[in-house]
Amino acid sequence: MANDPGTSELTPFGNPTDFAMDFLPDEVLQNAEISSEKVDGLQTTKYHFDKDSLQAVAQQMGEDTTDFADIEEMTLDVWLAEGNIPVKFAMNVSGTDANGSAVGMKMAFEISDINKDIQIERPIP
Repeated sequence: MANDPGTSELTPFGNPTDFAMDFLPDEVLQNAEISSEKVDGLQTTKYHFDKDSLQAVAQQMGEDTTDFADIEEMTLDVWLAEGNIPVKFAMNVSGTDANGSAVGMKMAFEISDINKDIQIERPIP
């Protein structure tokens, strides 16, 4: 999708940087385990959250953490490139629902080829 540099509609979710910073403001990022990692050739800062750190964030933000008791595993990893540009998200949650049934969710989101020329071919009708 080609856009003017000033537009905020870079993805269906809007500007990915705004999306990441609304979802993970600075005070939340401070609770993460921080490391450095390359993603798609870019140097990034990786923010890793486990169940305990996510529960602590929820408590700090005044949210109800009762449902955390039903969660067996929860991780969230976010990779930000220079300028706080999100290049990758990964989330994994598993546990039980109110009926005691096993539930789980894995989600991944990755932006690649940032500032690279790409060629998009029209699909064959």
